[in-house]
Amino acid sequence: MYNAPVAPENIKVSYTGGSEATISWDTTVNDYFIIYDGGKVLADHVTLNSYKFTNLEPGSVYKLSVRTAYTDPYSYKLMISPGSSVVELKTDGKTVVPNAPTSITVKAASDKSIDVTWDAVSDAQSYRVALVTDACERIVADEYKGTAYTIKDLTPGTTYMVKVYSLRRTTPSASAAVGMAATTGTKSTSDNLLFNKEVQYSSVWANNPSADGGQKALDNDLADGSRWVTYKGSATGWLMVDIGEVTPVNVLEYYSLQNKLMKVSFYYATDGAAFADPNSDKWIKIITDDRVAQGKYGSKSIVKIAESIKLATPVNARFIKFTVDSADGDIFVNEIKAFYTIGKFNDVANYGWARKSIETLASQGVINGTSEKTFDPGAEITRADYTMLLVKTLGLTAKVETNFADVNPSDYYYKELGVAKALGIAQGQGDNKFHPDEKISRQDMMVLAAKAMTYAKKLKAVGSQADLKSFTDNGKISDYAAESIATLVKEGLIQGSGSTMSPLGNATRAEVAVLMYRIYNK
Repeated sequence: MYNAPVAPENIKVSYTGGSEATISWDTTVNDYFIIYDGGKVLADHVTLNSYKFTNLEPGSVYKLSVRTAYTDPYSYKLMISPGSSVVELKTDGKTVVPNAPTSITVKAASDKSIDVTWDAVSDAQSYRVALVTDACERIVADEYKGTAYTIKDLTPGTTYMVKVYSLRRTTPSASAAVGMAATTGTKSTSDNLLFNKEVQYSSVWANNPSADGGQKALDNDLADGSRWVTYKGSATGWLMVDIGEVTPVNVLEYYSLQNKLMKVSFYYATDGAAFADPNSDKWIKIITDDRVAQGKYGSKSIVKIAESIKLATPVNARFIKFTVDSADGDIFVNEIKAFYTIGKFNDVANYGWARKSIETLASQGVINGTSEKTFDPGAEITRADYTMLLVKTLGLTAKVETNFADVNPSDYYYKELGVAKALGIAQGQGDNKFHPDEKISRQDMMVLAAKAMTYAKKLKAVGSQADLKSFTDNGKISDYAAESIATLVKEGLIQGSGSTMSPLGNATRAEVAVLMYRIYNK
């Protein structure tokens, strides 16, 4: 039995203004006391039952509490008491907002890491480092005391923006120093959607990077003993992965060389807020695998775990989270994987460059096949079908009071063409006719896309002739289409076929699916 220390009582704060205040409490048996501000140590090894602060920040709120530190005389074990009641101290004056760093250097350190350095700021007490992607801005280091930091566990061949803010206590600078860099290597083309992707994870084993690592569980190499240390005592382990784009997932797998996992869960999300916070309500549970209820945990016939869970209906995920909900002690999870193994259509296997776009949009009900099992990716698409798909992809709506003269109320595309007309996206070809059954050219496909995205405020830049110089057939682009095509090229939505744009060729269903997929994910 230990002689546990008692929490201090009767906490009082004396403050008359300025940067000084005194905190006091009733004494207890102790070696020393520790003073906390909102859970963070503010003063340690305090030997008296009072303490004078001399450098408090103006315009700040402190939430002060005290704990007793005492060495048990029988076990010689240092013990810390529970916290005392919390006393709030508000200092007068105006909150000091620190200046932002004036310079920053960001460069690749490896295929999965970036080095960041910045100049020290005289009125900063610490710094906040944030990583910015198309999905979110997330804090990777907060109240950091140095001026150099390495961001790890990133995706190879990916460009990242980094922001560094100055902090004074918890107040950030009004702006940040901003830099960009791309990790080395190339993005994965593995069927395993989680292979070598950006990952975050709870570190629960003495924060030892040689013993635990999220990337180790994503490297597709179980033979090398790669693992992520996921559990310590009663803590819950979690691992979050950014696939990089919204992708259908219908197979989830996890492996461990120990049969100690009792219950695990998988979640998915499309909102970047989820990847910034493992406890975000943006996470949607996919499944909980209860190994105790299934009789797998504790079974003498099961030495190691190799689970593959097939989902009846795919989920469209940008992010995947895996959690260890219950386990028997310290656990290695050696691999975590996700796949999309079975496509809806049986005629897209030879269209590898378009297959993901087709299957993802079909799984979300944005596009339909020509039958239950076929998509007919090489077929040319009509003006009506393309416009209908464009309107649906962007979720455009408008009151349809009139329509084109050659579009009838009974036509399945009547509403979407009416919306496009009402918004000024589609103007027809004279005499108020749209010619809905004609095939649409690639340049008209791009003109309509640019108009629709401009209306939806999805475009950030305007292209110019310079953006078309790399295409050897740019002279075939009509004057009315040049700016629209250049804008889509500048935005990365159109890449052409090698060195050609083929503006006068008709658009195929596969080409349209790829463009719609890029628009959908923008």
